[in-house]
Amino acid sequence: MTERGLSTPAVERIVRARSTRPPSRWPTGKAKKVPDTEARAQVVLRRLADALKGRTDARKPVKRRALLIFPNAEGRPVQRSPWARTWSGIVKRANAALEVAGRDERVPVGTTLHDLRHYYASLLIKHRESVKTVQKRLGHSKPSITLDTYTHLWMEDEDTTRAAVEAALGDVPPMCPGRQAG
Repeated sequence: MTERGLSTPAVERIVRARSTRPPSRWPTGKAKKVPDTEARAQVVLRRLADALKGRTDARKPVKRRALLIFPNAEGRPVQRSPWARTWSGIVKRANAALEVAGRDERVPVGTTLHDLRHYYASLLIKHRESVKTVQKRLGHSKPSITLDTYTHLWMEDEDTTRAAVEAALGDVPPMCPGRQAG
């Protein structure tokens, strides 16, 4: 029974689930290894502070070893190749699924994740989403970034404005009566 007096089996399950701790997935007596998030945060903050401390005047650049904020396990820059292998597998599975479905389409050779991002944006625009909606979906900081990239995809304003005016004023006589001199 809830505070409001509502009681159904589903409500009872929800109340019971929220009021009891979930059973531990770890055997009792054994400590689980949990990453120390505070220590990791301190490492990232230290690296950021070191990177900012070493900033130089852009007009007088200084060559130095890069301080990586998110290095790989060996402390080196994250490389593209692991992602390329992952993406290649995704494309192969997508093409296999299209073939099983009897479709003639395939993911074109050389298609990148960025190409899919552009395709997504073009679909939103084709279905008349606003600049603001497309901007938010793509994560652009300003609508002007979206417009600079995708302006050519929006319909010509002339076409839509003409239709809007025609719809609103279509039944108005084409000529206004002349003014009488008075």
